[in-house]
Amino acid sequence: MTARPDSRLRRLISNWRSPFLPRKSLLDWHDDWNLVALGALNVAQLSWWCGLVSGPAALNALFVADALYLIADTMWLLFFPDCVPARARPTLLMHHCTICFAIPMAAGRPVLMRHMLRTWIVEVHSWNHIATRRLRSERLASFCRDVNKPLFVAIRLVAFPLTWFSYSSERLALPTALLEAQAPMRVHAPLSLAQLALYGLMLKWGYDMLVKS
Repeated sequence: MTARPDSRLRRLISNWRSPFLPRKSLLDWHDDWNLVALGALNVAQLSWWCGLVSGPAALNALFVADALYLIADTMWLLFFPDCVPARARPTLLMHHCTICFAIPMAAGRPVLMRHMLRTWIVEVHSWNHIATRRLRSERLASFCRDVNKPLFVAIRLVAFPLTWFSYSSERLALPTALLEAQAPMRVHAPLSLAQLALYGLMLKWGYDMLVKS
C-alpha cells in the first residue's frame, strides 16, 4: 500500500534540515535573512543580466524589489544594532543610506534604473561573504571561503567601477531630450559622486580584508 501524499509531505518536513548553522544571536538571524533575500534577488538579477527577462515590466519589478530589500536591511541596521559586528556598522550604514538616497533619484528614469541593477553585482559577493560563516555544509562553506577574496577583487574592485562607464556610455548616447529627462547633470553628478564614495568604502573594506588580515 503506497503512502498517502500528506504522509510523504510530513516525512519530508520532519527530515528537512536547515542549510544554515543554528542561530545563536541576532547576527545569525540577520545573516540568514540576507542569504535568503539576497539569494533570491541575485537569481532574479542574473536572469536580467543574461537577458532571460527584459523590458520595462521586468526592469520596474527588479528595481522595486531591490529598493524594498535595501530599505528593509537599512531598518535592520538602524533598529537592531547587534545584527552586524560593531566595527562594521558605521560603514554599512553609510553604504545603505547612500544607496537609499539614490533610489528616489533613479526611480522612473530607466537609464538610471538599469545602472542600479548593474551595480547590484556587488551583492553576489555579499552573499558569498555571508555564506562563509553560515552554511552548514563545511564543503560549501570552505569553497565560499576559498573564492571570497578573489571574488571581492573581481566584483567590488573591478566590475563595480566598470558599471559606471557602461552607464555613462548609455547616458551619452541618449538624444538631448531624453538625456535631460532621464539623467540631467543635476542628477548625474550627485549619483556619480555617490558611486565614487561607495567605491571608496569598498577600497577600505578591501584594505581590511586583503592587507590587514
